[in-house]
Amino acid sequence: MTELLDESGGISRFTQPGDRVLVKPNMLEGVDKGKAVTTQRLVVL
Repeated sequence: MTELLDESGGISRFTQPGDRVLVKPNMLEGVDKGKAVTTQRLVVL
């Protein structure tokens, strides 16, 4: 995770000290997008 975030400017680019962060991996399979196998973004917001 650190390496991935470093490529985007580091975790501090997205958070402030004291923030709580949820890291939720999407474990997908190769199916049609109409099957909605990804997390609905409103669930995370």
